[in-house]
This record gives sequence, C-alpha cells and structure tokens, in this order.
Amino acid sequence: MKNQLNLWSRCTPTFFSSRTLRRMALEIKHPSFVPTFWNGAVKDNLKTWVDGHGAKVVAAFVRADTDAKTRKSINGAVGKLVDGNDVEAWSEKFFRAAPESKAPAKAKTSTKAKTPAKSKTKK
Repeated sequence: MKNQLNLWSRCTPTFFSSRTLRRMALEIKHPSFVPTFWNGAVKDNLKTWVDGHGAKVVAAFVRADTDAKTRKSINGAVGKLVDGNDVEAWSEKFFRAAPESKAPAKAKTSTKAKTPAKSKTKK
C-alpha cells in the first residue's frame, strides 16, 4: 500500500502531465480508475491541482463517468474552491463547445446524359 501512495504522490499537475492525465480520466472506462486516482493523488492536494495546469485534470474528473460516491466527493470538494460553487459551469470552460453539425451538401446532378467518348481510329 505504501508503494501505491508513493506512486500517486509523484503524479504532478504540470503542463506536460496534465494533458495525459486529463485524457486518461476521460477515456479509461475501468470503474476503479477515477476513484483510485482521485483518492490517491488529487483529493488531498486539490488546491494545488485547481490553481495550476492540473485544473484541466480536475475538470475531467467532474465530467468522468464514475460511481455516485466519488462524483459526490469530487463535486463537494471542487465546489468549495470555485467561484459560485457551480462545479459544472467551472469545468465547462476547459472543454471546447461541440461544433454544430452541418447539413450535408447536395450532390450536383446533371440532366445531360453522358455519352461515351468517341474513339479515334485511322482508316
């Protein structure tokens, strides 16, 4: 257990690691990943994470698909640190708005019948 805590304490909210950790929080679908990472590395040092590049990782935790107990813990802890206690609004600023889908362009149809090219033959 001590080795696991030592491993988690090495995760840092720096620019380079935050990109990877954010992606992992959003894409790893294992049910224990977010709770383990939250409890092992982020929860006890939340102020450090929220004040720097690690805020992107915390915002990903807010959006991550996780169990109700962990979600309540994340929202409660982050809500105490962000303006207005609105965790969802705070986390939205770290994500791009989804582009609106464009209607597919209509294919041009020609009313002229296509004729095969004439072959040139010598007589």
